Amino acid sequence: MPAIRNKEDLCLAYERLSIFKEAGKGDCQKAAELKKQIRSYSKLPRCSHIVRDDGFDGYVKLIELPGDFDDFSREEATEWFDRNCTLGPICSPYDCTGKPFTVWFKVFRRRGHWFVYHAVSFDV
Repeated sequence: MPAIRNKEDLCLAYERLSIFKEAGKGDCQKAAELKKQIRSYSKLPRCSHIVRDDGFDGYVKLIELPGDFDDFSREEATEWFDRNCTLGPICSPYDCTGKPFTVWFKVFRRRGHWFVYHAVSFDV
């Protein structure tokens, strides 16, 4: 199952979970995996703000990772952010989908905490 990366994916995960429950399979392995993904999405960093707004060209966001990541190495923090927070490329037969995708990100330490600059553009 694909990872939950945004609110749209979260809504789809909840819909799938309700379908499993209606079918009487709320405790099967796939439902358990969905619940695990929903919990891990809810733990994603929420402390962020946009530091550069390029309008419809995209933006750069400064994100502070949660405090329990302070003991991570730079490689572990980079791998975690890449796996859980980056927005993948758009695969569509249409030219302009308007969906966001990650252009680049940079992980660094400030005041003993891990921060990330996350550059996002839109498929327009």
